[in-house]
Amino acid sequence: LVLDGADRMLDMGFEPQIACIMGLIRPDRQTLLFSATFKKRIREMAENLLKNPVQIIIGSIGEASTDVRQAVAVLRDASDKWDWLMQRLPAMVDDGEVLVFVSTKVASEELAANLVRFSVRAAALHGDKSQGERDRIFGEFKKGIIQVLVATDVASRGLDIPTVELVINYDIPKDAKDYIHRVGRT
Repeated sequence: LVLDGADRMLDMGFEPQIACIMGLIRPDRQTLLFSATFKKRIREMAENLLKNPVQIIIGSIGEASTDVRQAVAVLRDASDKWDWLMQRLPAMVDDGEVLVFVSTKVASEELAANLVRFSVRAAALHGDKSQGERDRIFGEFKKGIIQVLVATDVASRGLDIPTVELVINYDIPKDAKDYIHRVGRT
């Protein structure tokens, strides 16, 4: 059994479902639990659901990779963000796919639609999309059919996108750990 993104599963309230699934499968199974953060709730879940758990930590806790170059642009309002993005986007997409994070599903749809109006091959990715839609959009993004993926934090964890050269936090995440997950997509 593999539980990838266990911290996010707990944040979304899936602990009862996880316990139910674990109760339905063989007790002599091997269980792998992956989490970018290892807060108290994750440790408690591991202790309750796993036999003799072993913790392996890779990298520094709570830090972005040193391979990631980060920059900040301080902008006054939403129109400044749009102007900043549109001035730089042509050069950005020439270098590879661009992943843009926003705070809400509505913002994801609106920004992607606005980019499409300006002939940018863009799409929105968020939790209200069906799994089939998310798979199709993600596949097109990986193939370069979609140049700009405008996503909520649904895309900040567990996705490996080697062609992404740039991650833009169009909206600042509410939580510092979400920032680490977002910038980790490059």
